[in-house]
Amino acid sequence: MGRPRSSRLCLLSLSLISLTVLLVFPSSIGPVHAAGNLFVGPTPQGPFSVGTIFTYQVNVTAMDPFDSWDVVVQADSNVLDPLSISVAGNMLGSVTPVANCVNGGGSGCTIKDNQGGAHSAASSFSTPIGGSGLLFTITYKVVKDGFSYLSIPAGLDIIADSGQPVAHSDSRPAVYGNPPIVPIADFTFSPAPPANITQGIDNVTFDGSPSSDPTGGRITSYDWVIRPVGGGNLAITNTTSQPTWVHRFSGFFEVGDLVVTLTVHDDGGLSSQPFPKVITVLEKPNPNLIVSTIRASPQDNIPSGTQVSITATVFNKGNILEHGFNLTILLDGRVFQTVNSTQDIGRGRAVDSTFILNTTGLKPNTYAIVGKIQPSHDPNSSGFLTIRIVDPYLGATIPFTVPEFLGLVIATLAAIGVVRLLVNRSRLRRRLLEQELS
Repeated sequence: MGRPRSSRLCLLSLSLISLTVLLVFPSSIGPVHAAGNLFVGPTPQGPFSVGTIFTYQVNVTAMDPFDSWDVVVQADSNVLDPLSISVAGNMLGSVTPVANCVNGGGSGCTIKDNQGGAHSAASSFSTPIGGSGLLFTITYKVVKDGFSYLSIPAGLDIIADSGQPVAHSDSRPAVYGNPPIVPIADFTFSPAPPANITQGIDNVTFDGSPSSDPTGGRITSYDWVIRPVGGGNLAITNTTSQPTWVHRFSGFFEVGDLVVTLTVHDDGGLSSQPFPKVITVLEKPNPNLIVSTIRASPQDNIPSGTQVSITATVFNKGNILEHGFNLTILLDGRVFQTVNSTQDIGRGRAVDSTFILNTTGLKPNTYAIVGKIQPSHDPNSSGFLTIRIVDPYLGATIPFTVPEFLGLVIATLAAIGVVRLLVNRSRLRRRLLEQELS
């Protein structure tokens, strides 16, 4: 039996969300490495006379099971005009198109779609299928004599299973017409998967030695360009006369999934087609815990002897999972409480630690509470709070101890007594003077 209409709509929504996330946030895509293969064929074709209409197919071979794709094929719009995309006969069977965009127009287009581009995205709701077969067919019209490469740009080659990328490699561009014989760019890099490349730590060696010149010419220069998958605020360029180039990814934007493209030039002045590979640079580990807040209940006008609840919030400001922390709470510079926790704190997560402060014996005063945390690399990692201890008196609060208050009362009474004594003596002297005069 077929799925209920509501289930199909739900699955379609999930598929659209998954494909959109993969396209808009390419940093979630893992490094591309050899597994299945995605390619455009047959190649070469033509040249044909202007006005001829013909097709290319986008296929996969030896692909792990998948249930969706999101792929762009780019041609030279001055030579070939993509007219339409068809998913008929695709290896997944019944699919729901998510994008059918040619020359930047149609359904599901993105800002990356432009003239000469054919963008197809589709999803099936059946069991994922692996192996070899057709994804979609593109119909082209020849608009000018010449030649064109039909390439799948790096990062716009998504094959997915339930929204998760399926690792694969991409073949070199298909060829229409008779392009000149030019050098062929190729390169390796190390460390390579499964080894990691970490921002600010690993030196990466790019080696263009596999590049060649079919005409027997000599390759004279190697042009390297590094950009984020899908574009962004990064463009690293380097031109060398030697095939190797060593680079350490240390800049703020030099992290995530990056497209490394090599173009080589020979001594005859000919240039290769750009050859891209996707690499993944992991963010440099940054352990950084802070005490984001300290709270007290009550906090002000606390009668001496009150039980005060102190809560310190430990926040993971770093970029790694922390497997515990050491927290020290100081009361006016003296250690009041320590916590050696083994609790995990994920990136951007917080954990509360609560203590009870017995204020019995504390003189009425203002007290500073400080929370210090390890591990941390933030000079402002400590948390601060002040509380005020007071003594009750006739429903009000005064900042004295009971003995101090009694001493103040006695001193006041003594002062009043002295004043009265002086006043009485003055009155007595005046009476005596009046009697002598009379």
